[in-house]
Amino acid sequence: SMLTQVDIRDSLIGDKIVDDSVINIFLNKNYVDFDNQLMDQKLKIKFRLPLTPNQATFIFDSEFNEFDVTYLFPLIGAGSIQNEYQGLISGRTSLSASDLTLKDLNGDIFIKSFYLQRGTSYINLQESSQLIAQDGTLNLRNLVLKGPDNLIEISGEKFNLDKLNLQINANSDLRL
Repeated sequence: SMLTQVDIRDSLIGDKIVDDSVINIFLNKNYVDFDNQLMDQKLKIKFRLPLTPNQATFIFDSEFNEFDVTYLFPLIGAGSIQNEYQGLISGRTSLSASDLTLKDLNGDIFIKSFYLQRGTSYINLQESSQLIAQDGTLNLRNLVLKGPDNLIEISGEKFNLDKLNLQINANSDLRL
């Protein structure tokens, strides 16, 4: 087995300066563990990636506290508009499965707060929302994002990662 610590300082994601981060990586023959405290601890992630079938559990636990979602824009090909937006998210994840197929995924994703703004257009999460996974079956409690000229409602019952059965109702200013 091997343990490595990586300290990240004075770096950029897209055009944004990133607060200091620490990544701890533990590797053995069955799995790789990542225990990360990113962006001055605004994003904490514990992630286990199984390397051999039936020898380790997949784990994705995280806490995000007023994490700047615009850091993710370059990762989805939107780096060129990163500076036009402001946005924060707070919540946590607690997910596990016996392997990477995630067929028996258990746990939840809890979003306490979220907002995204571009110019005068914005959306806010109206109340906390939660996606619950039980043996691979997912349920999403009403997720409602609202702002002037924007309303996005997403919910779903008894769906899975192979068959997303979500109801989405959206009326949105596409400039956002």
